Amino acid sequence: MAFKIPETPKKIAIISLFVLGLIFISTYTHEEFLETFVNEQKDEINSDKNCNDVLIQKGSKIYLFNSKLTYVPGVNPVIFNNLDEYTDFIDWERANGRNCPVLFLQQSFDAQNNSVYSSRPSPHDPQGGNENISADNLPGNLTKKMQKFEKVFENINDSKTSDGKLSTDPMDSNWGGAKFTQKLVKDQLVGKKERDSRFDTIYQ
Repeated sequence: MAFKIPETPKKIAIISLFVLGLIFISTYTHEEFLETFVNEQKDEINSDKNCNDVLIQKGSKIYLFNSKLTYVPGVNPVIFNNLDEYTDFIDWERANGRNCPVLFLQQSFDAQNNSVYSSRPSPHDPQGGNENISADNLPGNLTKKMQKFEKVFENINDSKTSDGKLSTDPMDSNWGGAKFTQKLVKDQLVGKKERDSRFDTIYQ
């Protein structure tokens, strides 16, 4: 004779399981079912709020700043005396799982002596790998002018004249001697800050 479960306890068991299912669904959130291999601590470290995002080089000092946090002297920004200190700090951060993207700005001065900040790829490569430009690779008439400019600097200390006159420069082979130089200085014939005629060819 087969054993039969009474109808009433069977219904109670079904209702109980249904109620437990509702409680389970309403109590647990999707966060409980996240992939267990996700490093939650690393995600917290690399969150936008905790990441330093601006690096500024002013002279020899480097300032690492988090623009999303309050300014705190000595803490935000972090101040480094040189590039080696900053490199050691970054190596330490990466060893601890922190790898934050940073905007690097380098302070410089324009032709009007105004302070400006230029965006650079990296403090280790501030020029971004740009090649040096020689006077031979410049466009148009600028090439000839730069070549003349370089030629002037090659002979900038050469004060010898084609007419055989003595020079007041002791570094020249035709130096007239100490007395000769002193006499011209006394007579105010040298030492005037006049334009060097050798530069005139640049502007022709």
